[in-house]
Amino acid sequence: MLKSETSVIAATVVLFIVFSFSEGFLTSYNFFNLSRTAAMFIAIAIGQSLVIIVGGMNIALGAIGGLSAILMGYFVEVHHVNEVLAIIIGIAVGAACGLFNGFLIVRFNINSFVATLATSFVFTGLLYSISKGNPFKDFSEQFTFVGRVGFLQIPILLWIVIIMLILLFYIFRFTVFGRSMLATGGNEASARMSGINTMRIIVIANILSGLIAAIAAMLSSSRLGIAPASLGSDWLITSFAVAVIGGALL
Repeated sequence: MLKSETSVIAATVVLFIVFSFSEGFLTSYNFFNLSRTAAMFIAIAIGQSLVIIVGGMNIALGAIGGLSAILMGYFVEVHHVNEVLAIIIGIAVGAACGLFNGFLIVRFNINSFVATLATSFVFTGLLYSISKGNPFKDFSEQFTFVGRVGFLQIPILLWIVIIMLILLFYIFRFTVFGRSMLATGGNEASARMSGINTMRIIVIANILSGLIAAIAAMLSSSRLGIAPASLGSDWLITSFAVAVIGGALL
């Protein structure tokens, strides 16, 4: 593990040095945009990591994010719902989708890959049924503020992701629930015999994954200024790649 992390750091340093010779790379504007992109990648990877940790995967991560964002935009633009309430609804929908995934996995003993692959088609179908393939863009400046402005020259998006990482570090390092998640992913049978309710842990992990996917979708919509129907369609490879490079073990 240490060798792998060292290789990643070394590769990053080499790439940084190479791109430093490119005009415009070492500018505050470029670093600001790179930070926003990195923040989105990290947020997406967190959603995937939560299920990888318990020994599963969430193929429907992007579809959950897309559906959450589209519903948020739908309520704002069509029903003129307050944006804060619409965001809460979108995040709740993400958590509900995660709950549905977790229920299928533990109740019917379906492999997480198969279960979430199937639900990804369901969620994507709902997404396009609501949006008709059109983006929702009737958002206020207050909504786009989070995705486009920085604090201390660091994007607010990155600050939010840093807070999420700190919370996850605390959960996995200092809470019984976090250690139970790690134990479930390490050896589910042994964890069950140790008195851990592994089915409950897996369901909660999927709920959290859906919730984080919805939050990532809200942040992405804030950055773009719209909620497009295609949001989340390119998350799958990114979610696994960043999670694995970051240390999650498949």
